This record gives sequence, C-alpha cells and structure tokens, in this order.
Amino acid sequence: MKKRSLAITLAMITSITSKSWAAELDASSIRGEPRDKVVGVVQNRYFTKSWRPNLSYITGRFLDEGFTKTTYKGGRMSIFPNEWVGFEIQSGTTTVEDAPDRIALNRIQYCKVDADCSNPATSVLVSPDPEVNRVAKFTEYSLVGVPFYGKINIANQFLIYSDIYTVLGFGQLDTDQGSKKDIIWGFGQRFYLNRFFNVQYDFRQRRWSEKRANQDSLHTVWSLDLGIGAFLWK
Repeated sequence: MKKRSLAITLAMITSITSKSWAAELDASSIRGEPRDKVVGVVQNRYFTKSWRPNLSYITGRFLDEGFTKTTYKGGRMSIFPNEWVGFEIQSGTTTVEDAPDRIALNRIQYCKVDADCSNPATSVLVSPDPEVNRVAKFTEYSLVGVPFYGKINIANQFLIYSDIYTVLGFGQLDTDQGSKKDIIWGFGQRFYLNRFFNVQYDFRQRRWSEKRANQDSLHTVWSLDLGIGAFLWK
C-alpha cells in the first residue's frame, strides 16, 4: 500500500514539473519568427523613389514608319508619391529623314496627266510621292504604374535592382498638318545603378488623327525610348 502511494505521488510531481517546463518554452525559439516578418524584410526596396524627382535624358525613334525615319531626343521628369504610382512629363524634338522606300519612289518621274506632255516646255514631271505627316516635336503627360520590383542575380557576382512599369497618358504633337492630340500607352523597365542614377527603356504606342487623301485617318506608331536619369536627393 505504501509503495503504491509513493508511485502515485512521484507520477503527480513528474506531471506538474513537465507542464511547467513546457509552459516556459518560447515557440519562436523552435519554429522561428512568423513568415510574414521574413517576407516583409525580403520585400523591402533597396532603392526607393517616393517623393524623389527623377530627371532623365531620353532618345528614341519611331519603329514602324513606312516612308520616313523619325528619331528624337528630349527630357523627362517623373515624381512618385509612393513606390507604386507616379506622374511623368516628357518633351522632345525630332529629326525626320526620308526612308529608302520614299527615296526610291521619288526617283520615278512621269508626266502629269493633265499637262501637255508632247511639248517639253509645258510638260510637268511628277513623282509618286506618298503622303507623310512629319512630327516636329511633342509634349506628353502620363500616369505611371509600377506593379513589379525585384532584383537580378548576375552569375552570383552582383545584383541589379529594377522595376517594371506601365504608362498611360496623352500629349500634343506639332506636325506638318498642325497641332495634334495623341493618346499614349506603353511599358518599360528601369535599372538602378545606385541610389541616384538609373537607366531605362520603354516601348510606347502613340495614336492621333490626321488627314490622308482628304479623309480622317487614325495614325498609330510604336516607339522605343532609351534614357538615363538621376534622382535629385536621397
């Protein structure tokens, strides 16, 4: 009877001691910190741009023209109230040259239909010159969204931080047919060289209405922009 009572007493003491020891354990010391804290650290931006004006020099060209080659250069300024949405203004002037197709057409000459082609003095030679509406300069305003931000590991030697952005906006063009309003949309990517300097490229589509053969026509052109910029302060 005494042995049985002693066994029960030892069992109760062991149970109480085990529960007390278990209650003192810190769960985080076994499982680690909650994952949301770890993910939060990983998602922090190494380079930030909130309320840091970014001034850029840009150069680019229209990609899908038929009879002219248009290149341009200018400036761009952007400001972001936060890391995800910002505003942008850019302006530039163009250089327009004839494309090989237009040069070839201008080499073809024939007598104008309503002219007297039998007399060289009165005959009028013309070329099948296509209609073109050259853009001289532009000013555009855009809303910029930055849904993606990350880093690229290059051969385990160094990291490149970048973000991918989209643009949507409107602008004004000075053309051979006068001032035109255009609509812009596109996408691009920015690479951060350090806290101040960055390089970027983007593809943009511009649309505006113009006259072709005295008829209203919607002109659409894609462009490639390259730029190098700097944030003004930390």
